[in-house]
Amino acid sequence: MSASSFLDKQTSNVEDHMKSEHQESTNYDPVTLQGYNYLVCERIDSPTEITVSQTWLSNEGPFSSSDSKQLKRACLSYALFRLLRRSFFGIACPESRLQKTHDLVLKGLLVDVENNYEAAYRVIEAELAFTHDHFFTSSASFNTKLSRLIILLSIGKVCAYPLMAVLLIRTFIQNNDKTRSSETQEMPVRLFEAVLAAVIMLMFSIVELLQLYLYLSSDWAKIQLVRFYISGKSIQCGTYMFYNKLPRILGYWQHKIGQHSLLKDLHGRSFITDIMGSVSGRFFRLFEYHSVMSRGICHPGVKRSGPIRLNRDVNLAVVRTLKASNGQLSNGAFSLQQNAQCRLLWACQQGNHVSTMLIWHVATEYCDLAQSCGKEVGGRSVSNRTIAGTLSNYCAYLMAFVPELLPGHQLGTRKLFDKVRHDALNMLSKERTLHAKYRRMKTIEVKPSDERVFMKGIRLGKQLKEIRHHMRWKVLADFWTEMILYIAPSDNAKAHIEHLANGGEFLTHLWALLFHAGILERDEFNHDIENAATDQSNQEVED
Repeated sequence: MSASSFLDKQTSNVEDHMKSEHQESTNYDPVTLQGYNYLVCERIDSPTEITVSQTWLSNEGPFSSSDSKQLKRACLSYALFRLLRRSFFGIACPESRLQKTHDLVLKGLLVDVENNYEAAYRVIEAELAFTHDHFFTSSASFNTKLSRLIILLSIGKVCAYPLMAVLLIRTFIQNNDKTRSSETQEMPVRLFEAVLAAVIMLMFSIVELLQLYLYLSSDWAKIQLVRFYISGKSIQCGTYMFYNKLPRILGYWQHKIGQHSLLKDLHGRSFITDIMGSVSGRFFRLFEYHSVMSRGICHPGVKRSGPIRLNRDVNLAVVRTLKASNGQLSNGAFSLQQNAQCRLLWACQQGNHVSTMLIWHVATEYCDLAQSCGKEVGGRSVSNRTIAGTLSNYCAYLMAFVPELLPGHQLGTRKLFDKVRHDALNMLSKERTLHAKYRRMKTIEVKPSDERVFMKGIRLGKQLKEIRHHMRWKVLADFWTEMILYIAPSDNAKAHIEHLANGGEFLTHLWALLFHAGILERDEFNHDIENAATDQSNQEVED
């Protein structure tokens, strides 16, 4: 990380500001952001603060142009980034207890979730882009007091490198002419070396120009535009208004989500790859390194597959669930009650989140294979099947490859995931096709007393299979949208921020969204749900 990751004066200023922010305005509107005096930046040559409320209520200058929405959204994202940055240093967030904070997301960003759910995601994406640049690039330096000097130096380097390239070629030509006209034995500068040096200089110039353009077309420049305008710096403001028109050539995020399917991964094993994995594993363990191959014969590892494009239905389903829950997170149990499936609540009462996710992941795969083998198609179930499958495989991906972002200790998560995978491998190793694996699971008689997570997943899958397929996929989709939100709150801000360097995770976006709604932790268990499950079990026994 860059030096900016150390606790700086700006973070301390935000901490002090937020201790009294809620006292500055008791009246607020989460739609217009009136009363949200979150700190955006300070005026130039003045300690006076520029707030979110001030920028969103302004309709003059750059805020009256056609780009005003993007400008205001950038100000909000930057203010939220400054709030989020405190969590990296373990600083308390006193505003999280306020209804005002809760309303910012639930009644502000998600006010029109059905028609404009993308607005909330865009704000969070821009916020995390600020976070990435602050910790991993030098873009933040453009918005310091030395910003004009840095920009001038960049422009100077863009011009200087091509000039140096021209001088090198000119020097070569002159030396070559002198060598031909003189009788001295002085060696001339070789053509290859001169051309190579000139090409390198031109490449430096292109890189410098690209970096300068990326900044001038970024949201960092938008923040500087607002700062110059409110500070009354008309000349600089006019310059940055021109920069604000520059088209962006890089997006915030690739909108891709990791996927892992436990059963399909077992099916995709390769004997040759397993041998290479075993040999490389033994070799690298001698030097206390991890194997470059992911698999082995004795302890076959997990194969990492490529990410997929994040589906619109998944995005909408997640924020729709958050809006409907009013911030009351559930591990999927509430959705089961809403869908009149209390008999499945046992699968949500496993003592830890990893066991619950693994049981439901196996069950989701069981249902997916069952439908692939059958002829059940059509209707709304197609969308629900996509939502359930995508989120189920994403949670499996998190457990397999990014356990540090999940609740609980990552070592325990890895051990349990490997245990379930080992059980599945032992049970299904003889079946060569996915359909054969499904038929094998279908014939297994699972006893309620069997405590193996994989067997519990098969048991749940069979119970789900008894439900009509349209309703079955609705139950699964509703469960997974609740679960992904339930596991999102985290106090491990460092892990989330470190993963931004590799493109970021969808879970990080949800973590940031919940953070700004004041949801920093989850309710571990709901006794009403426990009672409902007990009553349902008693009723089944009586029947």
